[in-house]
Amino acid sequence: GKLTALRELALRRTAQRVDAQMIDYMRAHAIQGPWEAGERSLVAVDERPGSVALVRYARRLADKLRASWAAVHIETARSSTLSNIERDRIAEALRTAERLDGEAVTVPAVSVADGILEYARANNFTQIVLSKAHRSRPAEFLRRSPALEIIRRADNINVHVVPDQDTEADDGELARLLGQFHPSRDYRAYVGSAIYTLAA
Repeated sequence: GKLTALRELALRRTAQRVDAQMIDYMRAHAIQGPWEAGERSLVAVDERPGSVALVRYARRLADKLRASWAAVHIETARSSTLSNIERDRIAEALRTAERLDGEAVTVPAVSVADGILEYARANNFTQIVLSKAHRSRPAEFLRRSPALEIIRRADNINVHVVPDQDTEADDGELARLLGQFHPSRDYRAYVGSAIYTLAA
């Protein structure tokens, strides 16, 4: 049993070293990934309460695929508005990934979808694990979720979407999005719009 465990460990270390050498080669020659040499799993974490559970799911998936894995947090302009509690959730998720033998990284980007896809392709990840909140249709209409954007642009990268159970946060997100709009208080504009609509 010990010899079998040591052999498994040696094979994993060898696979990790080959993956690292291949990534270095791809970067040196400006080759766009991923290459189908071995499975690599990437989990995206954010400020929502379910991030630690998502990291544990990604670890189980990586074990099932016998794949190396990493957790990434994408820092955007919105990150500066996060509360201390939300920042602690992100830090705890990244620490959990490190405790579970995964890699934890933070990457700045213009948008979450751009950051995840660019990092995944640059590091030859073949699997992406995301959480998708149960957002209402108005919220989706106002702003497309990063999960849908990543699915649309993932090409040959497999995307696993894990539902987020935190519906209260979704209501707060919708309220925050609606709060960004400042409708006119001149009700004559609404009356005029209604008349033009009826006339049309």
